[in-house]
Amino acid sequence: MKRIVFYVFSFFLAVGVLTGAYYYSYQKAAKHARENTNIIEAEQIKEADTRKQDIVWPDTECVLEIYDKGTGQQVKGKLFDREDILGKNREELIEYLSAYMEELPLEEFQKGLLSYELLSFSADRIVLRKTYDSGQVGYEYYIAVFDNEVVVYYSDKKTVYEYTGISVTNLPEIELRKLNYGIYVKNQEELYGILENYSS
Repeated sequence: MKRIVFYVFSFFLAVGVLTGAYYYSYQKAAKHARENTNIIEAEQIKEADTRKQDIVWPDTECVLEIYDKGTGQQVKGKLFDREDILGKNREELIEYLSAYMEELPLEEFQKGLLSYELLSFSADRIVLRKTYDSGQVGYEYYIAVFDNEVVVYYSDKKTVYEYTGISVTNLPEIELRKLNYGIYVKNQEELYGILENYSS
C-alpha cells in the first residue's frame, strides 16, 4: 500500500512540476509578446508624431508674397524652388531667411529687396513675403580702391563689375580721397565718363 501511495504521490508531484513549468513558460512567452506589441505601438506612435511635426515637407504648400513698397503692388504665387527649405522647422527657416538677407544675391539687391520674412508656418502651409522698394535703388555701381587699383563694383559693394587696371598713383589727391570713401555711380554712362577722366 505504501508503494501505491508513493506512486500516486510521485505521479501527482510530476504532474504538478510539469504544470508549473508549463505555466511559467506560458507566462514568460505572454510577457515577451506584450513587450513586443508595446515596442511596435511605440514605434508607430513615434512615426505618427514625426509626421505631425511642423517642418517643411515635400507636400507642404509654399506661398510667396511679393510686395513692392514703392508701387504698393502685391503679388501672391507658389514658391517652386524649395530644396533649400525642405526639412526645416520654424526656427531653422527664420535663420535661413536671415542668412539670405545677410548674403543678399546681387540680383535681389538691384531689385531693392528690403526684407524676406515668414508670415505663417505649419506642416501643411507656409507663407513667405519678400518686400522690395524699387524706388530706393538709386545707384548701379560703386567705385573704390583695391590694391592700389581703381575697381568698379556693383552697388552691393561686394560683386566686382570690372578691374579697370587704372593705378591710383597717378590720380590727383582730391580724386584719391573720393575713391577712398567710395563713389556711387547711377548708370553706365556716368561710370564710363568717370573712368575716362581717370585714364586721361
